[in-house]
Amino acid sequence: RQTREYYTPENVLHDLEAFAEEVGLDHPRQLNTNNIKSVPITCSNGELEVKGQTYLNNAPVAFGYAQNAREANSMLVSTLKKLKKIAGFLVKKEYKERKTREYYTPENVRKDLEAFAEEVGLDHPRQLNTNNIKSVPITCSNGELEVKGQTYLNNAPVAFGYAQNAREANSMLVSTLKKLKKIAGFLVKKEYKERKTREYYTPENVRKDLEAFAEEVGLDHPTQLNTKNMYFKGRPGITCSNGEPEVRGTTYIIHAAVALGYAKNSKEAGSIQAAMLKELKEIAGFDS
Repeated sequence: RQTREYYTPENVLHDLEAFAEEVGLDHPRQLNTNNIKSVPITCSNGELEVKGQTYLNNAPVAFGYAQNAREANSMLVSTLKKLKKIAGFLVKKEYKERKTREYYTPENVRKDLEAFAEEVGLDHPRQLNTNNIKSVPITCSNGELEVKGQTYLNNAPVAFGYAQNAREANSMLVSTLKKLKKIAGFLVKKEYKERKTREYYTPENVRKDLEAFAEEVGLDHPTQLNTKNMYFKGRPGITCSNGEPEVRGTTYIIHAAVALGYAKNSKEAGSIQAAMLKELKEIAGFDS
């Protein structure tokens, strides 16, 4: 297996299918460097308990692209792509469609966002935001491999005709993600109305939300939150307890003030943010 001669289409096909089955995938095209690395298979030559990481490290050495496993470790993505090509799983024409409007059906987008959420380790795709999605790779619904969130969000506006290129698309990441969630059926406005009512602000909800704000800012505890670090300039915000995504701290405080009757409108609420944040901490049971 550590010689070039081993890597015939038949052998590689067998091995990748074994890895896909072990991981629980529908097709070997869905294998990526994350999901393959720790699972063991029995290779075509009968070799037992070969993990994906080992398999991907051995292949470049056998091909002569790397001198040792250390060098091979820096080319895992390209190695897996080459192995899929040898096995006959990579056909470029399958992937062109993702850059067309027709690709973005509710079914495809739902599957892709669920894959991103799973990769990030979230409970629901509603919790995806432009920060946590950007660096994680998935296999898209059409079998396209190693597509990172940033790339996905840059491609969609071009396909929809909202942007001419990735550079333009990069300026509308938040709105693009929101549109994709809507297409997938994850954004239903009626789910979020409750946050503007008194009933939403239970100790449990407020505690969870303030903890999320503190984590997003990088604080040790929600008691360290203040109106400055909750401003969230240039950042998307948190996903609230009711699943509402992209809520910034200032917005949260202002809505709470109106919902709880401390202000008649957003303008009034804006002038009492510090006092309102203190009240929210008390509701949550945090000692300021």
